[in-house]
Amino acid sequence: MVSNYLLATKTISKKLNEDHPMYPFMVCSLYGLLNKYNNHKKIVLDVFQKTDIIFEKGTIEEILERHNIDQDFVNPVHDSEETNVKTYAVSNPGHVFYFNKEGKICYSKDKPFVICSTDNISISSLLNSFCHEMGHLIKGEQNGIYTYQDNGYEVFVIRTGLAHNVYAYKNNDSEISYSANYVFLDEAINCIQTTDVMQEIIALEDIVDDKKIKNFIKSLDHEYLKKDYGYEGACLLVRELWKNDSFRKSVEENIVSGKIDTIISDYESIMGKDEFERMAQKLDDFYSLPDKIDDSTFNFYVDSFIEITKEYKERIKEKVKH
Repeated sequence: MVSNYLLATKTISKKLNEDHPMYPFMVCSLYGLLNKYNNHKKIVLDVFQKTDIIFEKGTIEEILERHNIDQDFVNPVHDSEETNVKTYAVSNPGHVFYFNKEGKICYSKDKPFVICSTDNISISSLLNSFCHEMGHLIKGEQNGIYTYQDNGYEVFVIRTGLAHNVYAYKNNDSEISYSANYVFLDEAINCIQTTDVMQEIIALEDIVDDKKIKNFIKSLDHEYLKKDYGYEGACLLVRELWKNDSFRKSVEENIVSGKIDTIISDYESIMGKDEFERMAQKLDDFYSLPDKIDDSTFNFYVDSFIEITKEYKERIKEKVKH
């Protein structure tokens, strides 16, 4: 969309000179995200404009240390033992925990950030990693945190997309406990949506006249950007579910606005109570498998998720008939 391209160039020009080497990268990134999440332009722009974006040499751990950032509170991408892919980007929506003088845990909101390592990474992979992280922040902007107390624990729930990261602290304890829900389902969906963002960027080449932008897009590995990267195993499984219009539409209409209960309710109206949790848990189980397992065990977990997908599709067909 030409309007989104003009909006992207106007926004990035306020931060970077057009001759800056990262100008085409940032324009294309913002354009792709605006096109993908077109019904939520204000959220995309707000997140993009307020996020601290850091590109530096060094490992992610080294960059975090240089900026005095606690590694326990970042959202990694492309960190998969299954694929042996190095982590090149992390993000945080700006949620900060600290202890006051009385030792009570407190929460404050800071600027969100995305950190990308530029070590030994192609521009195509860097673009994919960066947009993936921005996708997490965009989908965690609305209704992104809530707190409650449970048996003496102060509980903080941070949402980034479908994923719910739960931090619990009890006064006078020395550590914050952590648990998470829907993480790998969310990562797979975010990877798939990031691939869509990449295709929006590639298609921009035929729309713009700016040589800097056109040359940047030409320099990208178009074949590479057609594939899902980061959690390939989960993406392969979720892709089949994603092909179903009902599931995809429910997620894409509600995830950015934080209406996760609606997504779950839509799914369970087809599959039954607690079935969304069961489906998401299948992916968690898949990723908790030890590195070395026999083929039959591996295939069992894969097949069990495939069966859920098949059942969902069949139930959708029956519902349409009636």
